[in-house]
Amino acid sequence: MIRDYERINNKAQHLQYIPLGGTVIGTGLNTFLKYRKCVIEHMRKISGVNVEAYSNLADGIQNVDNYTVLS
Repeated sequence: MIRDYERINNKAQHLQYIPLGGTVIGTGLNTFLKYRKCVIEHMRKISGVNVEAYSNLADGIQNVDNYTVLS
């Protein structure tokens, strides 16, 4: 059971990275400059999870492998 908990916890940590960019597939085009920062701060506040912006937004939007591995 501990092994399962550790496996799930390790994979769940990948879900804290969100492909948040706004419009045009994660580029942030047509949003104000601090959009991503403001939304991430709000999500942290309401969820208690230390969410971060996905480093490669296009990859994060088109691939769901982290969700698949966790499920």
